[in-house]
Amino acid sequence: MNLHIRLVALTIGLTAMSSTLTGCGAAMGIAHLASPTRENVTEDQMVLPKRPGNFIDDTIAVGESLDYRLSGTNRSDNSVRFGVNGSMLKGVFLGVTKNISLTVTLQGDGRTVKFQYVAVGNWSTAKQETVDKELAEFKAAMTDKFN
Repeated sequence: MNLHIRLVALTIGLTAMSSTLTGCGAAMGIAHLASPTRENVTEDQMVLPKRPGNFIDDTIAVGESLDYRLSGTNRSDNSVRFGVNGSMLKGVFLGVTKNISLTVTLQGDGRTVKFQYVAVGNWSTAKQETVDKELAEFKAAMTDKFN
C-alpha cells in the first residue's frame, strides 16, 4: 500500500511539473509578444595613443575581462570577434533574449580601432542606449589597456 501511495504522489508531482513547464513556455511566448526581437548594428571607432605591441592578444584579454566570449581571430586583418549569448534561464523563465557579436579591428594606420557591434534581442537588450553603454565600457577598457 505504501508503494502505491508513493507512485500516485510521483505521478501527481510529474504532472504538476509538466504543467508548470508548459505554463513557463506559454509565459515565454507572451513575453516575446510583449517585446518583439529587434536587431541593432552599431559601428564606431577610436584612436589609440600609440601603436599596440600585441593588438590581438591584448584585445582578447580586454574582451574576456568584460565576460565576452572569444569567437575568432583573423591575424591577417588584425581583427578579433567576440560573442555573448544571453542566459538560457532568463530566456525560458522571463522571455529575455540577448545575442551580441562584437568585431574589433585594428586599421592599417596601426592606431585606429574599428568596432562593429551587433545586438539581437528583446526588451532593452538591443536598444541603442544599451548598445552605446556596452560599447563605451569596451572602449574604456581598451583605452586603459593600451595607454
